[in-house]
Amino acid sequence: PKFIIPIAAREGDNITKKSENMKWYKGPAITEALDQFQLLPAPTELPLRFPVQDVYKFDERRIIVGRIESGTLKIGDKVIFNPSNRVETVKSIENWNSPAQTQVSAGMSVGITLERQIFVERGQVASHIEDAPKLTNILRAKLFWLHDRALEEGKKYKLKLATAEYQVEVKKVEKIIDTSDLAHSDSKKLERLGVGEVILRSRTLMSVDDFTNNQHMGRFMLLDGYDVSGGGIIDTQGFADQRKDTDIKSENIKSVDFKITRKERELVNGHRGGVMWFSGLSGSGKSTLANELMTRLYRKGLNVYVLDGDNVRQGLKLQIYSRIPAQ
Repeated sequence: PKFIIPIAAREGDNITKKSENMKWYKGPAITEALDQFQLLPAPTELPLRFPVQDVYKFDERRIIVGRIESGTLKIGDKVIFNPSNRVETVKSIENWNSPAQTQVSAGMSVGITLERQIFVERGQVASHIEDAPKLTNILRAKLFWLHDRALEEGKKYKLKLATAEYQVEVKKVEKIIDTSDLAHSDSKKLERLGVGEVILRSRTLMSVDDFTNNQHMGRFMLLDGYDVSGGGIIDTQGFADQRKDTDIKSENIKSVDFKITRKERELVNGHRGGVMWFSGLSGSGKSTLANELMTRLYRKGLNVYVLDGDNVRQGLKLQIYSRIPAQ
């Protein structure tokens, strides 16, 4: 609330001008208060948010399509895809049955191509690097609940935000708000048609905005199975941006072209190549199974080898030691 204004509509007190009958009140009249309100920024004035709806493949092109929720985008812009944290330059803007454009803005459904092919999938959000959304796996939500089954701590739901879907768990019900008098309750259940504040934790990083900063990317739905169970707005105040934990350390790693081709190796070996990965708890028998499989395949004439974790670490350790100069 900006103002709390005492009024008497019948007498016009504090409606268009300050009342002489309420000299104890020092604030503005209603019309004076309305004049102080500021318009929200237009969607085009907000930071770029371009949720990826799909990736189309035409010829050798990969066209990333979606609807621009806020901001503007033009050819040559460097964009970062969240939460994967990959950066690339916009090469072209694609349109169906319309002249090519060099710039697009909020509210437009478009396709873009990139200078370099990188992995992008539905649910990621493109933004400019300097005004990127927050990456976090935990947030506070102000939630309105619709489902017959109450929301409780420990329950898991599907959170839908723009085109992204995340599996989230209710870590804490902070407070329940009585909509009749706005009183707070310490109940740990949010019943149907109730309003509350909860802490949600996701298995993966989520690309989010505070609702107060960007309403288009700051609201979400919760699904229980296939049922829409509630809706809410996002508040990340007090939670750190975890983007630094996902920084890509190197972008200049490239595959090496060997003189011996894969086909040549298959002809010499007499079989195609492949990898089998054995996973499990320590002592569960991974190495025993791998060694037995290697033995049987070797006796059938296949070139096969087991890369055991202990052997790999031992080899790496010896290699490191061999490069330490003598003192």
